Amino acid sequence: MPMLVGTVLFAAALFVWWTGSLLPEQVASHFGLSGRADSYMSRTGFIALMMTLVVVVPGVTWWAQRIAARRGKANIPNREIWFSAPHAESTARFLEAHAAWFTIALVVFMSTVHWLAVQANVAPGSGARLDNAVFLTLLGVFMAFVIGWSVWPMVRFRKRPNAGDRTHR
Repeated sequence: MPMLVGTVLFAAALFVWWTGSLLPEQVASHFGLSGRADSYMSRTGFIALMMTLVVVVPGVTWWAQRIAARRGKANIPNREIWFSAPHAESTARFLEAHAAWFTIALVVFMSTVHWLAVQANVAPGSGARLDNAVFLTLLGVFMAFVIGWSVWPMVRFRKRPNAGDRTHR
């Protein structure tokens, strides 16, 4: 999974850099409930902000979750059992993969938000306008993913493994 996450982060960085070059010098960077721009910043500042939100924050989050999993510090039910000798390696592998999927989803979500902002800034017409319907749909899908992602380890680690049970390994 580290190779996949690294590839996604690298591709996202290239995407933000390339699409950022399409932006005007002054970029609409915040949009109100109507979708109309209400705050602006320089293109350089916007690209730096988006690199941070699209690449750095997800990358650091992924790294921290991997470290917590490897050190047995993840907050899961029955932690003392799942991080004990017979289960520690498989538990850490599961949690690392789980963290990778969150990272990928976060990168995709933030990259799409970035793309919506780019589209709002380069669209012809009178002033930048974000497509709020698309943004709210995207946000709803991402929040549903986050809820499912959060619940899954609680379900997975809720029951205690039986002695010799290999289904949880």
